Amino acid sequence: MKQQQISQGKPHRQTRKQRIREVANHLLGSTPKFDRQEIEAKAAASHLRHIGEAAAIKLAAASYIRHCYTSYDDLLHEGYDRDSARFYTLSAINEQLTQWNCKFRVSAEENMLGGATSGRPR
Repeated sequence: MKQQQISQGKPHRQTRKQRIREVANHLLGSTPKFDRQEIEAKAAASHLRHIGEAAAIKLAAASYIRHCYTSYDDLLHEGYDRDSARFYTLSAINEQLTQWNCKFRVSAEENMLGGATSGRPR
């Protein structure tokens, strides 16, 4: 039936995951495949469904890099509060985005948004 609808000129509606992958291909530059898949999975999480795909990719990428490529978790374990740990890791997040040739950077304001994967400020 779907094949018939497509052949009759009816548009095929993309799923959110497909749109996220398309936006990720545009924004994430030369991000390695494993990292890209992890970011796409975070961006497709149900708690981010109320924001656009590009915003979801940016939030997911920042969160993923923060936890996997910076000392953020170590700083928290050392007793730094969340905002201080985010402040000290912002440049490392943007350096990783630059290394991957991503088409965006995280601003200081965006970095301070509560729970980067929550999609809303605290």
